[in-house]
Amino acid sequence: MKMCYIYQTKKEFIIVTNSESVEGITISDEPIFVLPIDIETDLFLQKVKIALNSSRIDVIRPPREKCKERERFLLDKMGQKSFSKLYRTSCSCCIKDYGEKTTITPYIYYDKSRPGWALKEYNDEKIEISNKDCSDSLLFSSIIEALEISKENK
Repeated sequence: MKMCYIYQTKKEFIIVTNSESVEGITISDEPIFVLPIDIETDLFLQKVKIALNSSRIDVIRPPREKCKERERFLLDKMGQKSFSKLYRTSCSCCIKDYGEKTTITPYIYYDKSRPGWALKEYNDEKIEISNKDCSDSLLFSSIIEALEISKENK
């Protein structure tokens, strides 16, 4: 499976590659793209596809003592001060490419008391697309639909 997250703020899209660790935990990875909100559809989709194709499996997680350093590195790449602020000020979705199908799941901000765990899959509105029938326009419209669902359910 290949995956990435997309965050939409008022000014930009942030596309974050995700990989799977040896232990089966998904972790944020590179590349990370920060794109203007008015980006052309073709360039936006190109970056989404690069992120998905860069997703890896069996990645070794950084040791516990390096996690804060890694978090700071990722936030700097995203141009963000904290994950909790990103979660509060954006809408988001997760794209998973399983080969034969792609799912796009909206995420919602749901727990103000636990900002580190503040995003939750909104599976009731998960979008599933057969990859053999998936055009660029369908992929783009599905991503925008998932981001709108995320925004409506904040």
